[in-house]
Amino acid sequence: MATKINIEIDQGATFMHVFSVIDNAQNPYDLTGYTAQSQMKRWYSSAISINLGATVNVSTGSVELALAPIATSNIASGRYVYDVMLTDPFNNINRIAEGEVRVNPGVTNSNIETTPNTYNANVNYVVVPLLG
Repeated sequence: MATKINIEIDQGATFMHVFSVIDNAQNPYDLTGYTAQSQMKRWYSSAISINLGATVNVSTGSVELALAPIATSNIASGRYVYDVMLTDPFNNINRIAEGEVRVNPGVTNSNIETTPNTYNANVNYVVVPLLG
């Protein structure tokens, strides 16, 4: 049974969330040969999904989700659902985590305008002298 964990993503920021996979003795699980995948959707039956960049870190016994700022800036704010699936070397699949994702809207967006007040050759500029 999957562990319920809610996560948050800030629009326009780097996103990373790490899930530690442990055995019954609370030791990191040996994930050699395992693969992971994770998606989020507006609702469970939605045909549209967003991949959350899941990777297995064998040295730490963890699954890491990661998105670059350009990816998070393209996600509409609001509530989503997600899960994390882990596939073992024998193709057995387990859902290790699930829950809600809250995408928080951002104010600063570096993709909108990077060179303000740049001269535009297609605009007629008029110099108005100041009276003094």
